[in-house]
Amino acid sequence: MQGKKQRERYRRLDRAERAAIQSGLDKGRSCRQMARDLGRSPSTVADEVARNRTVSKGPGKGC
Repeated sequence: MQGKKQRERYRRLDRAERAAIQSGLDKGRSCRQMARDLGRSPSTVADEVARNRTVSKGPGKGC
C-alpha cells in the first residue's frame, strides 16, 4: 500500500540514551529538549526520569 506510513517498532532506551538523559538533567535541560536530541517522544524521556531518578525532589531535580 503506497502512502501508508510505516510505524517504527518500539525499542528500549539503551545505555547511551540513558547517559544522555542523565547528562541533560545535570545541565538543567528539559525533557522536551532531550527528547528532540535523542529522536524520542518527550513522554518516553519523562517516564524514564520519573522511573529511575533517585535524587530528592525540588527545583532542577527532574523534568
